Amino acid sequence: MKRLFIPLVLGLCVPLLQAAPELKGSPEELSAYLATLPKTTQITAQAELRVPADEALISLQVVTENRSLADALTRNQELRTEIISNLKSQGFAETQIQPSKFSSTPQYGFFGDKAKSYRVDNIVKVTTHTEKEFQSVARLVDSLGEVRYSGIEFQHSDKDKLKEQVMAQALEKVGKLKLIYEQKLQVRLTPINFREGQVSLVAPTTDAATQDSYTLREYPGSVARTGGPAKAPADPGATLFGEIVGNAAVTVEYSVSAQTPTR
Repeated sequence: MKRLFIPLVLGLCVPLLQAAPELKGSPEELSAYLATLPKTTQITAQAELRVPADEALISLQVVTENRSLADALTRNQELRTEIISNLKSQGFAETQIQPSKFSSTPQYGFFGDKAKSYRVDNIVKVTTHTEKEFQSVARLVDSLGEVRYSGIEFQHSDKDKLKEQVMAQALEKVGKLKLIYEQKLQVRLTPINFREGQVSLVAPTTDAATQDSYTLREYPGSVARTGGPAKAPADPGATLFGEIVGNAAVTVEYSVSAQTPTR
């Protein structure tokens, strides 16, 4: 078997060796050939944009428990109705309130298959645009014992505009680098292709299961501090909404040519 295997391997290597191009000629001929090859280069730049979020999606968990499943469901519905009515009376639009489907979990005792009680969970998500609305939602958590603060997701109402802005910043950086290379290396760069990297918008989130506080972001005239969701900022310049961070990367390919001397 070994004697048959070695020639086979050598036979497979021959096409690979023959596939490599071979350049022949004098140094002058090779220089002339290389001069005809296209010369290209790539410039890559990244940009980051930070702006205050103008929306906060607050999740409220409505938890009711009773020995009767029907009573637990009824109480949960009453609480959700009270939450919605309370918010609407304060000027919240119906589109700002999103109740989700409930889930029921039987609670069993140590002995027997009969459930001793039933727990019903429901998440109500409320979109707030101002700190006044934020505080209205926070007061519901304080006043209703069966309503729990579950978390916050910071958002921005015009994500497309933010993506355009951070992409424009990345392209501006590419343009500045292009001018530097042209001036310092005495070449002319002409764009022939580009590649857009991933554009992302990241917003901080807080989950009540792992974090029961939030941070007030520092902006001009604000004071950073931490506290529970019911506390208002001490400084009117502080915001409860955090910030949105946008990132973008752009790669532009250029053809390289010598600059024409100016007279």
